[in-house]
Amino acid sequence: FVALLAGRRWGLGAATYAGAGLVALSALCPASGHHDVAAWWFAQLAISVGLFAGSLVLRSRASAPAHP
Repeated sequence: FVALLAGRRWGLGAATYAGAGLVALSALCPASGHHDVAAWWFAQLAISVGLFAGSLVLRSRASAPAHP
């Protein structure tokens, strides 16, 4: 988060890995028996997927060449 606020490009990579980790942990939570599937779990999964997808979009835009 601090790297993104500072405008560091490596922050986008870290955000992508963190988002992927959140998606994995959210998916594994009910599979491991830690929590039951409920409405809050769907919200948590949707937010995690949104963070992951958003970081992928920002990362692809940052690496795309600038148009003249």
